[in-house]
Amino acid sequence: MFGFLKRLRLKGQRFLQMNPIQRREALKRRLGPGVVRNVRALKARQLRMRMASAERLAGIEASHKVLWKGPAKKQGWAAVKARIEQLAETLPEQMENFVETGLRMDDNPLILINMAQHPLSASAMARILAKERTALWPEIDTRMKTRGDYAAAFLVATAMTADNAALDQARARIPDIIGDPFSQIIDSYGQRPADRSRHVEPVLRGLKRNGLRQPKRHRLVIANTLSDPAAFLPLLRGAECVTLIGLKDTFGKAEFAPYRDYPGVGEIMVEHIRTRITRFCQNYIDINVQVRNAAQDIAQMISRIPDLVPEGDMSSIELAIADHLFFRMLRLRATEELLKDPDFDHIVVAFTGVSAASEFVMTLAGVKGLTSDPRVEFMSLDHSISKRLDFHNFLTTILNGPRIRQQAMAWLPKELDIPDQLRRNAAVMASPLPDRAVGRVPKLPSVLVATTANPAYISATAGYAAALQEEFPTGIVVSGGGGEHIHKEIENTGAPANELPFHLLRTQYILEKTAFKRWMSGQLAQYCLRRRLNDTIAHLIASGLEYISKNLIQSQILYGLVLDEWFDRMARERGLPDVIVLTTCRSPSTLQIASTARRYKVPTLSVEAHALNANYSRYAKVSSDYYGVISEQFRTDAENGFGISRDRTRVIGTPRIIMRQIRPAADARAELAADGEVFPLRSGVISFFSQPSEWGHVSNVWRMILLSAQELGATVLLKPHPEETETRREQYMSIARQIGAEKNVHMFTSSPDLLIEASDVVLTGYSTAAVDAAIAGRPVICVTYGDVDYPLAQHELIHAPLVRSQTELCEEIRKRLSDPAANEEAQAAFLAAEPQFVEGPAERLCQFVRDIAREPSLRGPLEVPSHLFLDPPYPTFSV
Repeated sequence: MFGFLKRLRLKGQRFLQMNPIQRREALKRRLGPGVVRNVRALKARQLRMRMASAERLAGIEASHKVLWKGPAKKQGWAAVKARIEQLAETLPEQMENFVETGLRMDDNPLILINMAQHPLSASAMARILAKERTALWPEIDTRMKTRGDYAAAFLVATAMTADNAALDQARARIPDIIGDPFSQIIDSYGQRPADRSRHVEPVLRGLKRNGLRQPKRHRLVIANTLSDPAAFLPLLRGAECVTLIGLKDTFGKAEFAPYRDYPGVGEIMVEHIRTRITRFCQNYIDINVQVRNAAQDIAQMISRIPDLVPEGDMSSIELAIADHLFFRMLRLRATEELLKDPDFDHIVVAFTGVSAASEFVMTLAGVKGLTSDPRVEFMSLDHSISKRLDFHNFLTTILNGPRIRQQAMAWLPKELDIPDQLRRNAAVMASPLPDRAVGRVPKLPSVLVATTANPAYISATAGYAAALQEEFPTGIVVSGGGGEHIHKEIENTGAPANELPFHLLRTQYILEKTAFKRWMSGQLAQYCLRRRLNDTIAHLIASGLEYISKNLIQSQILYGLVLDEWFDRMARERGLPDVIVLTTCRSPSTLQIASTARRYKVPTLSVEAHALNANYSRYAKVSSDYYGVISEQFRTDAENGFGISRDRTRVIGTPRIIMRQIRPAADARAELAADGEVFPLRSGVISFFSQPSEWGHVSNVWRMILLSAQELGATVLLKPHPEETETRREQYMSIARQIGAEKNVHMFTSSPDLLIEASDVVLTGYSTAAVDAAIAGRPVICVTYGDVDYPLAQHELIHAPLVRSQTELCEEIRKRLSDPAANEEAQAAFLAAEPQFVEGPAERLCQFVRDIAREPSLRGPLEVPSHLFLDPPYPTFSV
């Protein structure tokens, strides 16, 4: 009950920090979806009752008419699609009747085409249209002669279900005079940019060459996002294999499993932007270097304005700019890599829910070779005639790219006039923040935990905060949303969550009309012109000029000014915390808290909950005064790569990895079996915790594991990484089938802890599961293929072997299965060297804070990195 009241109070505080527009939007988000869901459920229930009644009284055809008269008119394709899927499952023999009824009764052009393209209704539509051609239906004829949109739709539907002779017959029914809307609708179903110089038939346009009409070996679909898999059904038919990528879907989590058995649908694969440009490859590093250099160029422009950016903040602003440009450039380069693959014989760029000025379209405008590749076809998947009429703007924008209006530099705001305006706004924005971040208790240092809403760190942040709250007066500040989640996690630890997190909502720091925005936009425009627009960096900046100037750079500067105002007021009111603990060490917003704290002589401690080293080029240097790591190995890595001396780092540990009571393997297996998992209740069980690495390497490692298990007669439990897609999981099982080992392989998405308990031996590359298993006392073997090394040497940390061949792997597994006690010595050595994994991080963290508060020592100007980017050269790894 108390936890609920605290969360309610937290949400109230957060609501009061919003401006009126944000409050209204928050209420809509909170209440709107529930109301809409309830109304839709009620209407669906009423429809089912009407259709059931009509079927009882007059048969199934009457229920079809009920749907076509009502819901099909109001809800459009969504209602029709639901009925098609229902009939396919329950009454497939009624599909043709349903389609014919709709063709006669409904005049919605998009429903006509969708029925012709949906895998479950396409064959029925083909038969009905063939029937209509033998004796023309007057209602169809009238629509085609009086409505251009319906005539265009009828041609498209015919093209998707019949041959060229039938298409020519349908074309003969079209009036001689047609307008732009007619052509635009047809073009929206397939337009090849490489054919723009070719003569186009004025009525049929490119329909005869439409790539969906001919069987394909391997179709590639490039979209902005795959968040609505059903929208891509028209593109899944007619190809032996379809690969889809959503450029904004970082991990490719779209699920197409429900459609794999649809008629005409072949193999479905989902990729993401890091499938082919992996984190440690040279291409990835090159992108990082280019955006880093551009960010530093832009920072030099900003630094020309005196007294604008608080001291120490510029390195965080550089990092924020580089992050934004990095992911946009990664999407562009990932598209170029896909275009290089000769295996694709049809490439569809699918537009849905985007405008011509969207980031997706602007990214495509910078892709080299996109508009000259004969395999490429642009298609709209929008269920709206008005959006399809705008389709022609996509090609125009992609061909022309962003345009920059040149401005005379003399007309831009004067640099000396800019700071005062932003500082006045910052003073107003900082006023709701408290005069004292943390309450005071005599003789105890006060601690402020600063974090962001990064899901990878919420649980660890809660663990650190709970430990601190047990010992010190502790507050939490969250840059962005997510404070309620951290609060819930703290409650789950059993610690007293007395202090509610408060928020620094970056969305409040976006101002529309400012002198800085005008000045920055002008400077960036000139920068792009100097680089020329065929330069990728210039293209990305020019296509997002307003966003980068206002939403990114200006808001990041304002955020720093708000922090400065807030700390200045706390200093006057003697409300500054004694120590600030940062739990998301790479976030630009968290790093700005560190630089603000240094200006006000408040020491900062960054605690890293994950196993990080400088082998990943996009990590950042440590800018805080002190640094806490999870093990001794990472103290050395921090000094060598993150720019902080060893005497300022300590081993703390992490709430993510703490030794716990481990059950016997048989008990864990019994629990898995009780949950309905297919599982053999016997010994000889090895588990493999995979990584989202380059598939060529991972597949070789996986084959080694399967062949070794076959030789030893062992069962393999596969635990895919959360970032691995549905396609990737299927690839594991495909290899198991090729080898004939599928009966001995079981894939689990269960708790990693339960899987470790159920194993006799745990295998991985460089997953953190290696540490979890070593602590649990399970034998661990790190596996690679040939001379490939990993960016993180987990085997050195846990005193485990790293094997490079199947022969070695088989021998190591055999030794551990035959003599389980042999692992005890290695486990004892590991835990003796790393006791924090037994004891947990709480006491070490609290002692570090006590020592810092007793004798604070801030890093001097020469000790703090001037830039947060890691120093080159950056190592490459083929994983």
